[in-house]
Amino acid sequence: MITTNRLVKNYKGVRLVFEPMTFNRGLTLVKGNNGSGKTTLLKALGGLVSVEGSYDIEGRAVYLPEKRTLPYWITPHAYLSTLAEIEEPQVTVERWLQAFNLHEKRLCSLGTLSNGMQQKVHLISVLMLDRAIYLLDEPFNALDRDSIKELLRFLKKRNRVIVCACHQVFDDMKGIRMITL
Repeated sequence: MITTNRLVKNYKGVRLVFEPMTFNRGLTLVKGNNGSGKTTLLKALGGLVSVEGSYDIEGRAVYLPEKRTLPYWITPHAYLSTLAEIEEPQVTVERWLQAFNLHEKRLCSLGTLSNGMQQKVHLISVLMLDRAIYLLDEPFNALDRDSIKELLRFLKKRNRVIVCACHQVFDDMKGIRMITL
């Protein structure tokens, strides 16, 4: 669970104020316009930027940045296996590639994959980690409609605190807790 008191962040003359919030197990979408503070909120909760105010996080959190920085010269299998070896040695990368429909592309270089497939690899790199809290910044970027539906189904099944920042809301997102900034 994440509980925040009033949080404040000042950026170059802009003052972002986040009223108290609670994030429980399950999926929560944080939506808002550009500059509304979605990324700042996630980074603050992940301990990546400082804010005035306080918050309490129960368990380890992991943050997925919006911008992908993948090593385009290696394969998805090699990339994810290396990360798993460092962070979660018990992870079966093949299972994750299968779950995200990337098994056939596992030995292609990341640079040859479509943006949507690269986004899936980016997502796997964080979701395969065993954490209590997942802070996902624009996880639906570059994904087609079917992939968004699959990702939503997957996230809803996880018994974790999952907070996703997003611009757009799709019909498939009905029934999911939403916070608007």
